[in-house]
Amino acid sequence: MMQRTMTASMLLLAAGLAHGQPTVDGRLTPGDAALYGAAKWVQTNPTGFGDNNSGSQPPCAGFGGGIRIAIDNSNTAGVDGGTGPASGAGVTTGVEIAIPLSQLGNPTGAIRIAGFINGGGHDFLSNQVIGSLPDGFGNLGEPRNVDFSAHDGDQFVTVPAPGMCVLASPPVMDGQADAVYGSPIWTQTLQTQFGDSNLGQVDYANGSEIDALYGFVCNADIGNGVEPVLFLLIAGNLESNFNKLDLFFDVAPGGQNQLRGDNPNVSFNGLNRMGDNGGGNGLKFDADFESDYFLTVTCGGGPFATFANYAQTLTDGGGQGAYIGTGGAGTDFLQAQACPPELPNAGLAYGSEVNAVYSYVDVPNNRLYVMIPGNLKSSDEQHRLHLFFDVNGNPLGDEGQNTMRGNNVILGLADGTAGVINRLGDDGIDPGLTFDADFFADYFMVFHFEEANGSRTVLDAATLRTNGRAGSLSASLDYGMFQGKPSGTLINTDGSNFCCTPPNGIQQQNGILPSVYTAFAPREAGNVLLAYLDLYGTSEEEWDDYIADPMTGPRSGLILAVARNNNLGGVTDTDASGAASATDGIEFSIDLDELGWDGVSDIRLAGIIGNSDTTFMSNQVLGGLPSGAGNLGEPRLINFSQIAGDQFVILTGGGAPPCPADWDGNTMVEVADIFAFLSSWFASDPAATNFGGTPGVPAIFAFLSAWFAHGVGPC
Repeated sequence: MMQRTMTASMLLLAAGLAHGQPTVDGRLTPGDAALYGAAKWVQTNPTGFGDNNSGSQPPCAGFGGGIRIAIDNSNTAGVDGGTGPASGAGVTTGVEIAIPLSQLGNPTGAIRIAGFINGGGHDFLSNQVIGSLPDGFGNLGEPRNVDFSAHDGDQFVTVPAPGMCVLASPPVMDGQADAVYGSPIWTQTLQTQFGDSNLGQVDYANGSEIDALYGFVCNADIGNGVEPVLFLLIAGNLESNFNKLDLFFDVAPGGQNQLRGDNPNVSFNGLNRMGDNGGGNGLKFDADFESDYFLTVTCGGGPFATFANYAQTLTDGGGQGAYIGTGGAGTDFLQAQACPPELPNAGLAYGSEVNAVYSYVDVPNNRLYVMIPGNLKSSDEQHRLHLFFDVNGNPLGDEGQNTMRGNNVILGLADGTAGVINRLGDDGIDPGLTFDADFFADYFMVFHFEEANGSRTVLDAATLRTNGRAGSLSASLDYGMFQGKPSGTLINTDGSNFCCTPPNGIQQQNGILPSVYTAFAPREAGNVLLAYLDLYGTSEEEWDDYIADPMTGPRSGLILAVARNNNLGGVTDTDASGAASATDGIEFSIDLDELGWDGVSDIRLAGIIGNSDTTFMSNQVLGGLPSGAGNLGEPRLINFSQIAGDQFVILTGGGAPPCPADWDGNTMVEVADIFAFLSSWFASDPAATNFGGTPGVPAIFAFLSAWFAHGVGPC
C-alpha cells in the first residue's frame, strides 16, 4: 500500500515544511492546530460555573445610558500631602461628569452629592471626602465602619434645583471647568493622605485628591436632544492605579442612609463591599442624606483608560446596576453604553469552562506553547484560571509543592493581604490544595478578566519552591508578577505596567519589603535582583541604571499571552460533548528557562477555575474529574490524590498513548500518525527525539518500526 512504500526522506521533507511556531493570539487556527497536534486532554464534564453562550446574555434596559465622563489629571496644585488644613481653591481640572436627569429619576428639587476617593477594591477610604473632614483626619480605612454622621460638618454638597437655564452648547467634556461652571460649590480644606500627584499629565497621576466641586443643572443637548442635565466637575486628581472615585446622589425621598449589602453587583461588587455584610454595619452618611444612586469612576492601565459603573441604591435594596463604559483622557471622554457589548466579546463572558489542552514544545527556540480553549466569567465577578506546572524532577530537593504552602509569594487580591497563591495553601487549620501523588508544582500562573465587562486581561505569575518563597518574612527574594492589557491583545512581560515606583516595571528589594512586584517574568526578575544584591547590596543608587541596561536588566517577552472570551461553544452546563469544538480561549508561550524546566522531565500542567476571591473551586479541572463530578468548593480541602484519574495533563508528548504507533492519540493507527510524529521530532519534542530510547535520527526509525509492526487500524 502507498503508506508502506512512502520513503523516509519524503516524510522528513513534508514534516520539515510544516515546522514553525504557533501564533499567540488566543485562537486555535488550522495552522496552529497542525503544530499543536491532537489535544493532550479534552473535557468530559459539563461546567458547574455557568455556560457562556448567546442565550446567557440577559436583556438590557439601557440603564445609565447617556452619562458622559471626562478626566484631566494634570493638576499639580490644590492640597498637598498630610492631615493638616489646606485649600483646594483654584484647581479647575479633574473628573467632569454630565448626567441626564432622566437617569436620576427626573428630580425637581436640589441634588445632594456625597463622595470620596476609595481604594481599588472599594475597600479603603481616604481622607479625601466631598464636604471635607475636620482638620487632622487621616484615611478612614474600612468603609463598612465609616459613619459620617459622627463627624463635624456635612460630608456632602448640594447642587441647586433645576431652573429655566438653557445652554446653546454644553460644556466641552474634557475634564476642565469651562466658564459656565462659575465658582465652585465647595472647596477642600484638608490635605490628602492618598498621595499628592506631581506628574502634570492629562492621563496618568501618582496621587489622589478632591480639591473642589463645581456643579449646576441646565437644559442642554449632550447627544439625545435638549434635556435637563446635571454637570459636575470634581476638581483634583484620580491616581491611575485603579483607585476609585465613588459618588452618591440623594435626589428623592427614601434611599439608603446606611449602605445595604444587597445592592446591584457593579464594579465587581464594590458597592456591596462598602455595605452591610450581615453584621449590621455598612457605610453611614450624614443623618439627612439618603443615597438613591451610585456612580464610580476609575482609571489606569496601559494604554490609559477610564471605566465607570452606575447603580441604584433603593430603600429596600435590589434595583438596576450596570457597567457603563470606558474612555480615555482629555476630550477622549467616556460615553455611557446603553448596554454591555454583544457576545461574542474578547472580554465579556457569563460563564467559565476549560474545554481542552493543546501544547507544543519548541526546543530550538526554548519555548513552550499552550492553548486552553474556554472562558472565564467577567460579567459580574472575575473567575480565575489557576495553572500549576511540574517541570523539575531533579535530585537537588527543589521539587516544588505537592501540597500548596501558605508562605508563597504574595500575589493578587485574596485572603486579606495573603494573596491568591496563599489562599490555596495551608493556613494552619486546613491542609491546602493537594495534587496527585506524583505532581509537585514548581511554577504558578493565574489568568482573569477584570474591569468593566472584562475589558482588561490580567496574568499573575510566580515561582513555587519546596519550602516556600526565597528570602525572609520581611524581605522576599522572589517576585510576584502581574501584567495586564486590553482583552484580546498580547500580554508581553516587558515591564510596561503600573506596578512599580519608580516606574521601571520592577521593584527593588531594599531589605525591608515583605513583597516585591514586577511586570517582567518572575524568575527572570528574581535572578536580576540576586545579581544586583551581589554587586551593590540594598543600595538604591545604582538600581535604575542597572535595570535600564540591556546587559544587566530583565529581558522582556519571556512570557507572551492572549486571553479571549469569544468562545460560545465547548461544554455547556448540561453537556460536554462539544468540548473538542472550542477554538477560542487562553493561549500563552513561556521561555523554558523561565519555567525552570530541567530538559528531561515531563512538563506537567494542573489547573482549576475558581471564583473571584479564591474561596470556591469549580469542577472545571485540567485532566478531568470523574463523570458527573460537581464543583469542588473550598480549595484548601481539595485532595486530587483521593480522586480517580490524573488531575493534570502531560504536555511533552501527552504520556504513553494506547499504542505507541498512535502518535496523535485518536485511537487509530494511520498515516497521519507518521506526519504527527515527524512534526514533533522536528520540533525537538523529547518524547519524539527519544522514542524507543534511541535519541536522534534513530528515534524516527524506531517509531516507523512500531508503526509498521502494528499496521493500520484501531489500537
